[in-house]
Amino acid sequence: MLLLTMKSLSTIFLKSALFILPGILLLYGFGMYFPKSSTGANSAKEIAKVKESSIAEVVGDVVVTSPFKELRTPLHAQPIKLFSLDADIDVQINPVGVQADGMLDVPSDWFSGGWYKKSAKPGQEGNVIIDGHYDTNTGSPAAFWNLKNLAVNDKVVVVDEFGKEHEYIVEEIHHVAISTDNRLDILNKSSGKTLTLVTCGGVWDAQAGTYNKRLIIKARIIDSLHIAGKPA
Repeated sequence: MLLLTMKSLSTIFLKSALFILPGILLLYGFGMYFPKSSTGANSAKEIAKVKESSIAEVVGDVVVTSPFKELRTPLHAQPIKLFSLDADIDVQINPVGVQADGMLDVPSDWFSGGWYKKSAKPGQEGNVIIDGHYDTNTGSPAAFWNLKNLAVNDKVVVVDEFGKEHEYIVEEIHHVAISTDNRLDILNKSSGKTLTLVTCGGVWDAQAGTYNKRLIIKARIIDSLHIAGKPA
């Protein structure tokens, strides 16, 4: 009888242990994942260290780590379209580089503009450089045929890959001879958020196989807006 009782007690103890042990482990686990908050100097050091992180913030005494802080940084994308209601211009934009001689390349398509891919992006600090053909090899109007119709205070809008519109106002118009040694200086004389448009101008030089001047339009940004229905 005593032996039976001892066995019963052993069984009860074993079953109780099986229920209690997971609870102890669970509480220990909570202690591992949710340690007691530091106080005093240690807490101040932790908060100071966290403030140095680009993805962490301190809300009160609580450290909040989040990648969403990075979204506060303005994003800029390459231009895909340029238009002006003032001069009846509406062209698609493709990236271009430089030619073997170091000169700015032009789009392979007569009817598209070329964004110099090492220049600034629309809305970004710096100079956005876009060029385009004045006419085709047959003399018919090309992408920037109407660029000559732009006047000071006219508006030009550049649309980027995000669907964001960047509006610029024309401030300067230059006709630079291709024989001028410092003809490229006008492209570099920019501060702030600017736009430079380039196309052929002047008269055709049959010997050189190009026009004798370049029409250069300088504009300054005045606004950046999202197109309705386009991603922000």
